[in-house]
Amino acid sequence: LAKRIETVMGDAEQVAGLIQLATPRQGSAAAAGAITPRSNRLVSDQLRQLEEMRQQLEALRNENRELKLQTGGELSADQDEKVLQEFLVKLRAVLEMRSEGRFEQQLFDEYNGGLVQLSDEHLRELYSSFMLIYVEEYDEAVLERLGIGEPDETTVGFAEMMTIKLGELMDQPRQVRI
Repeated sequence: LAKRIETVMGDAEQVAGLIQLATPRQGSAAAAGAITPRSNRLVSDQLRQLEEMRQQLEALRNENRELKLQTGGELSADQDEKVLQEFLVKLRAVLEMRSEGRFEQQLFDEYNGGLVQLSDEHLRELYSSFMLIYVEEYDEAVLERLGIGEPDETTVGFAEMMTIKLGELMDQPRQVRI
């Protein structure tokens, strides 16, 4: 991880140097506002490098989040919310898969992997939401938070199964679940 951070920091210094090279000097055509092929090329290269650096930073953030999850480190509220939102995308895909009467092991494995990464608070919220769906006492706010439509028979059955599973998981801290 430290090596990757060094790489990103080195790239940042390189971009700063390129920006300095691309900065027009007093009295030059570029300083007068002329756009030259060289300045276009430099700006294009800088934008490409900046995008690459942004992607590297995002990859490092994701890797850091994964390491924190695996070692029991605390995530920020924003990181926990991101984990929840990623999980809810998988939940919707699993519910769609089940309503179509098919089964994809990889999707279900990704769903379960996302489930165990949820914060204790989000796990309790999900348990409550599934319980409300199962006993048919949900409201629009529950469905909206989960990002699902009106529950059909397969969704209610899935909610029953997940209520049982989540009840077992809630007694375990996140680092044990993972």
